[in-house]
Amino acid sequence: MKTGLLSLVLALGVGMLPGTSSGLGTPARQIVEQVESDYARYLGSWSGTVDQPGYGKYPVTILLREIEGQLSGKVNYPGLTCGGSLSNARIEGDALIFVESISGGNCISGGVVTLVPKDNKILHWKWFDPATGRLIATGELTLDAEPVKNQPPKALCGTAVCTD
Repeated sequence: MKTGLLSLVLALGVGMLPGTSSGLGTPARQIVEQVESDYARYLGSWSGTVDQPGYGKYPVTILLREIEGQLSGKVNYPGLTCGGSLSNARIEGDALIFVESISGGNCISGGVVTLVPKDNKILHWKWFDPATGRLIATGELTLDAEPVKNQPPKALCGTAVCTD
């Protein structure tokens, strides 16, 4: 989606000075800035406690970075000793949706994680079962640290399941 829109902006902006009209009533520079900031409200290091009925509450930490226009994410469940990556990001309305790939531990891989901003410092977190699509766990994550632009993600912890 971002690549297509950026290509459209570049095609419309050929031969134009930055900030001039794209012919659609919106300056080309403004369109590019919007494309680059699609994920801005979600970026950073987030942590909180989630609740999985029948299993209990446990901590979760995620790290979201945008590098060269691509969203990169890591997830860690320290209480469950598992973690992995978040990929295939897309935005639907206010929700940022990922597919979770667990690379260490005994957690289920392939779950869908949905993040919806409550405000600038809190995200509502939901995890959906990959086999049934059923909502399994919910919680709130608080922004711990804002990202440094174009820096690769660092490990979330010092355990074997958390890697760069």
